[in-house]
Amino acid sequence: MEKARKKKIMISIIASILIICIAVCGYIYKVFVIDAKHIERVFTKKSQVSKNSSLKYPFDDNSVNILIVGLDKASNRTVYDMHRTDTILFININFKDKKVKGISIPRDTLTQIYKVEKWDKINSAFGYGGGEKKEGFIYTMETVSKLLGGMPVDYYVGFDLDAIRKVVNILGGVYVNVEVPVRVKTKWVDIDLKPGYQKLNGIETLYYALWRKTPGGDIDRIRRDKELILSVFQQLKESNKIIKLPEIYWKIRKHFFTNLSLQQITSLAYFAQSINKEDMVFESIPGTYFNYAGVSYWKPDYEGIKKLVKDLLGYDIEIDLQLPERFKYVPRIVKHKNTNSSKKTINQNLQTTNQENQKKTEEQTQQSSSIDNSLPAQNSENPSTGDTTAKVQQSSQVLEGQQTLPPTNSQRSLYENQDQNSSVQSGFSSSAASDVNSDVYSQGR
Repeated sequence: MEKARKKKIMISIIASILIICIAVCGYIYKVFVIDAKHIERVFTKKSQVSKNSSLKYPFDDNSVNILIVGLDKASNRTVYDMHRTDTILFININFKDKKVKGISIPRDTLTQIYKVEKWDKINSAFGYGGGEKKEGFIYTMETVSKLLGGMPVDYYVGFDLDAIRKVVNILGGVYVNVEVPVRVKTKWVDIDLKPGYQKLNGIETLYYALWRKTPGGDIDRIRRDKELILSVFQQLKESNKIIKLPEIYWKIRKHFFTNLSLQQITSLAYFAQSINKEDMVFESIPGTYFNYAGVSYWKPDYEGIKKLVKDLLGYDIEIDLQLPERFKYVPRIVKHKNTNSSKKTINQNLQTTNQENQKKTEEQTQQSSSIDNSLPAQNSENPSTGDTTAKVQQSSQVLEGQQTLPPTNSQRSLYENQDQNSSVQSGFSSSAASDVNSDVYSQGR
């Protein structure tokens, strides 16, 4: 009798466990397969990340806006406590029309930063908000929203540099039409990419996506990255690997930062599998490079942005921003068409600096002599001149030696103290940014 009772209890326990397992599996199947395939259900209620957001242009339930943010954070970059957003891409996904439309925002875009009301490069908004550990993404989203005339930003997806490398390696590499030569040699990597269609591994794809040493600087990089995204998307679709992206994300999720749920990420993967490359359009906000106080900025064309948003998304927007007077009449940067002319200009600037330093030294020597004639006579060939020349030559050698290093940020904002070690390289990389008009949008129309 006792054995029969224990047997019944054991059967009941096993049955209960089976029922629970079936229920859990059924729920997971419903959430990540049935519901996830209907993206309009998953994104019915958009989360508002900021109570201060003013939705001037509310989108319907058939679309969602996501901000893609690439951080200059990597496992071998331990100098900075705070990081910046090297890639900023506003994306509108329309479920009904099955269209994806994106607007790239150059990292050096001069704009008003959310809350602090200071005018700075847009990639500094992340740091003003305290980075990924505080409100960095909210600051970036709100700053982008204001630049785009109050367009709502519902979600964000941030990733670091290691994420790109690991995703590509997990996928087994990607085929890319390399447009420009990329030469990088550091203690970590040795990359020498030649133009042409070829298969790249993770680290090669990363450095190609970051490469900015071209006449158009960051604008050229944005255009190449657009082609890179479309090429990778097409390969993933043809190989049916898009649906594996949620699994890949989960494996390396420590390199991602997002307010999307796993169900929403899965739903986006199903949606991506259902669209074609031709359904994706990426543009960039128009503007021009200019130099202020030795720092290169991208000055946005507000009228051009209005036209871009109207043509791309169908909204008539008003941009509540007015460029401060001090930025309005600064001369634009002179473009160096080739490396030799750039080096020539740099050398001329160094020679001018040397001459000015020598002149100041001579004036100081004369003043010192007139104050106290009893001092020992100094060598008429000012010894400090030789030191200055040596320093100038050394700086020139450092510049030439660092031309193959990966691009670094150059800006004078709250990060200025953190960037002192790389000031020699970043100072000239910013001046190499040119008097280039953004024709990404105009060419795309």
